[in-house]
Amino acid sequence: MGLDTYAYHTNSEGKRETMPDELFSEVGSLCGGLFSGGGASFRGKVYAGFLHNSIGLDLYQDEIRTETVARAADALDALLLETPGLEYSDISNGEIRALAKWFRVVASGGGTVVGWW
Repeated sequence: MGLDTYAYHTNSEGKRETMPDELFSEVGSLCGGLFSGGGASFRGKVYAGFLHNSIGLDLYQDEIRTETVARAADALDALLLETPGLEYSDISNGEIRALAKWFRVVASGGGTVVGWW
């Protein structure tokens, strides 16, 4: 099943929207899909197995709360410290580092992760 993954927050006017892409400019390259990719979104299906198997995070949820997003960022950082050259199947070390940064940006901005499939 396909999955696109988006970073959402509540803007200054109290409306829910995707986080600005500019916040993710230092993240690195993650796989995009037909409706996702670049900045505040990525192709979740590509990374779902890795995230579930390595840190127990299920991306196939309607919404992942900020606290869980922060724990995911912490877990990915710890995993990368333990295994600096970590790769997983066809997911490069650079992509894993980009995932850790992406989740950190979302958590730091008080955002949530929203899945669409």
